[in-house]
Parts: sequence; C-alpha cells; structure tokens
Amino acid sequence: MSTIKVLVNNQGANGRIAIDVELVRRTPKTLWVRLPDGHIITRKVSRDLVTAEALVKGDK
Repeated sequence: MSTIKVLVNNQGANGRIAIDVELVRRTPKTLWVRLPDGHIITRKVSRDLVTAEALVKGDK
C-alpha cells in the first residue's frame, strides 16, 4: 500500500505530531492505517490527514 502522513497524539508533551504510516483502507471519511509498530488504527480524514495545504496553514 501507500505511505501517507497522519496526525497522532504526542506522548510526553501536549499536542499532536505527524508521522508516516502505511494506508490499509480508505473510505470517504475514515482511514485505517498501520503504525510503525504494526498496530492498525483508524483516523478521520477531515481531522487527521496531513496535506500540503494543512502544512502551509500551520507555518503561520
């Protein structure tokens, strides 16, 4: 499958970080992704998918 960036909670600090994950399945609203440690989790497309537009917005 393909590799994408999603936001996950940051351990040890407040906030969230973007990590590279393997896309397992995608629907219009939900992503199933495999984390680097092998676990599969779901993420919301509208909230957690990192896009080029979101990266520019965060640089302000």
